[in-house]
Amino acid sequence: MSNEFRGTGNVGDQPVLKTVLVGNDERQVAELRVFFDEYRQDGKGGLEQA
Repeated sequence: MSNEFRGTGNVGDQPVLKTVLVGNDERQVAELRVFFDEYRQDGKGGLEQA
C-alpha cells in the first residue's frame, strides 16, 4: 500500500530514509518534515498569515 500527498511548503530538515521491520518484512520509510503556511485576505487588499 502506498500513500501520496501533494502540498507546497518548506522542508524543515534533511529527509531521512529508514528501513523498518513490519511483521517479517523489511520496508523503507521516508521521514520528511515540511512546514506549511496558511494565508487569508487582510481586508486591505493584501494577505496575512492565518
